[in-house]
Amino acid sequence: RDLEGVSDKFDQLRSVRYTPKEGFGTLGEEHIGFIAEEVEDIFPEFVSHNAEGETTGVMYDRMISVLVKEMQTMKNEMRMEIQSLENQIIQLQAQW
Repeated sequence: RDLEGVSDKFDQLRSVRYTPKEGFGTLGEEHIGFIAEEVEDIFPEFVSHNAEGETTGVMYDRMISVLVKEMQTMKNEMRMEIQSLENQIIQLQAQW
């Protein structure tokens, strides 16, 4: 089934710099990514949990399909916008 409506969700993702919680990376080392709890509100299928059900991290590999879909959507929108601008140029040139 095709992914639909991901653009609105994609726009809600917030890229951040963060220090991982104890036990989830090198303490004091800054990372770039997403806050798992925030991602869980938007794309729960991208978040991992421990045996107690606590959120433990983002499964970035699962995000690839959403990122590709977003890029395809943006590419199609840009293609349509370029075509529209080219048509406007042709119309303006015809008026001269």
